[in-house]
Amino acid sequence: MKNGKVYKGDSVYFSYEKLGKAIYDSPIEKGEDISNHYGHPEATGDAFQDMIFGLEYQPLIYVRARLFASARQSFLLYFYNVQFGATGKEMNLVYHPLLIQTLVKDMVAFSIVEDGFLNVRAVDKLIKKWKRKPSYLTDKELQHGIINNYNVSKISPKPKEQNTIEVTIKANDIYYKGEMVARYKVVQHMPIVGWSGSTKNNNLYVIEKPGGAIIAWVKVPLTRPVFHLMPADKKVSFPVVTTDRDERKIIASAMKVLIVMQQEKSTVKN
Repeated sequence: MKNGKVYKGDSVYFSYEKLGKAIYDSPIEKGEDISNHYGHPEATGDAFQDMIFGLEYQPLIYVRARLFASARQSFLLYFYNVQFGATGKEMNLVYHPLLIQTLVKDMVAFSIVEDGFLNVRAVDKLIKKWKRKPSYLTDKELQHGIINNYNVSKISPKPKEQNTIEVTIKANDIYYKGEMVARYKVVQHMPIVGWSGSTKNNNLYVIEKPGGAIIAWVKVPLTRPVFHLMPADKKVSFPVVTTDRDERKIIASAMKVLIVMQQEKSTVKN
């Protein structure tokens, strides 16, 4: 793979294009000391972009970079969704810095492109081989969680906002239905008891009323598929599944959960 071309010997086999701008403002910096270092493109400095493989003006294979979050797994999962164009066949593969290069070598070895078209039998053989690899993700594994595109590109459209509860963040102020109801700030320490796991490799926040009374604490593990929320009137935190790592989006999500909890409490009282 070189300069947008995939070579078989000295001949160009097909072309590729890297696409997309990352949606997520990740807090993970290149070289950061985290577990499973090679499972996180931000830690390795990888752009983790969408890709198109094909011939001139004829796309054949679409590769979308995606995120998966589930309460059933320990870590936020980065993976590629590989779609083999008109064949309707696809597979999902866990990210690794060398995965695309290895996959492309197999594409060439199996001769999946013949006479300008995808060879369906070759695609089947390729998928069969990759199904035996630990990086292969089954549909069953992806059923229980949230999947989001990592990029916005011409093959990954911008996600639609689903803000059914009108929470917005401006600077550190939190607005509900246009009224400033709280603010948040970064903290270095949190209550010792009631939390799942340690605070290492976590971003820590407190949400307060305008007068300073604490509403809740939020703990955000950098590489986990959840953030942990502890309302001020509770003694135990609970996880909220999310693919977000953007500070404001997480705080907005936490505030929405708190609003729903308050609404449910008011309903019970009435």
